[in-house]
Amino acid sequence: MKRISLLALFFCLVLAACAASDETEADRENGEPVEGAEEIIALTEEFISALAKGEFETATQHFDETMKKELPPEKLAQLWADLESQLGPFAEQRYDRTEEQGGYRLVLMDGSFEQADVVFQVTFDGQNRIAGFFIR
Repeated sequence: MKRISLLALFFCLVLAACAASDETEADRENGEPVEGAEEIIALTEEFISALAKGEFETATQHFDETMKKELPPEKLAQLWADLESQLGPFAEQRYDRTEEQGGYRLVLMDGSFEQADVVFQVTFDGQNRIAGFFIR
């Protein structure tokens, strides 16, 4: 079971890596907000809430075409089940920050489970579609 979970988390890492380049403009040190931040923060909150409720079809509604192919609702459900089996029930999410990487915008949310905390990284393309999802 742990091997499946690690593979699922690795899979998400690969998707996130494909969605963003190596160049990072983390948190806009000059104070300029990430364009469209309010909307993508709200979409991220909705996405994680849908995962927590077990609404995996709803969770995938804002995926881009690559994410729809690589992480369909069934795989997403298995990923979430593996995560909760390792960390306990999901408790809450808290906004951390937004970043830009190679033309993509990222929202980082702190997630609390019963036994541990994680960071959810949700990557958005220019059309506000989810182009990557990573859990660390």
